[in-house]
Amino acid sequence: MRFLSKGSARVAAAPPDRLEELQKASPASVFAELRTSADGLTTTEAAQRAAEHGPNALPEEKRSDLATLIS
Repeated sequence: MRFLSKGSARVAAAPPDRLEELQKASPASVFAELRTSADGLTTTEAAQRAAEHGPNALPEEKRSDLATLIS
């Protein structure tokens, strides 16, 4: 998996062939690859990953002036 920068956020982007592979994978193998479990991350692990990869947030979409006027 690779990360794309969008503004100050980094967005995970799997290549199309990798995405199909992940969709067909068992939950156990996906959890193992992501180093997590069905219970989620511990608070410590979540803080470490946030420090390493940045916040778990989508970049805000900028609205055009026209869209603002119409809404």
